[in-house]
Amino acid sequence: MWEKHCDTQVRTVNFHPIDEEWPSMYFHPELKLLLVIYVDDLKLAGPEKNLAKGWELLRGVLRIVPETDLGLYLGCVLSKGESKLYDGTKVKILTYNMEGLLKLSVEKYLEIVGKDTKLKKVSEETMHSPCRSPAPGGKAVECPWC
Repeated sequence: MWEKHCDTQVRTVNFHPIDEEWPSMYFHPELKLLLVIYVDDLKLAGPEKNLAKGWELLRGVLRIVPETDLGLYLGCVLSKGESKLYDGTKVKILTYNMEGLLKLSVEKYLEIVGKDTKLKKVSEETMHSPCRSPAPGGKAVECPWC
């Protein structure tokens, strides 16, 4: 019921669904804001100058608490940072760290199959594969396992 209510309300303030394949993702064309709704977590991204207006619109139709600092979202610890693109352009980044969730998943796996099970080490070569990086010049690098 919350999902239907939320969907109806965000549409009234001009947030348009991205696609049927992406439920709970919306875009506000005038403010250039991307809205992601997951149960009671709302994420709003776009030009910094438009964020306050976006939250104001949403609070006009939904009862939501004030936004908070980054924290846990979908089992990931979020953190802000900066990086450089291949051409040297500085960009702001948001990192979704799933290390804690992964560790819990491995522990649960070992609990089920037996703690004597040996796990493979990930090679440094795999860790630094170009498939893990943004592609320079707009040409995508395809993962060799896909």
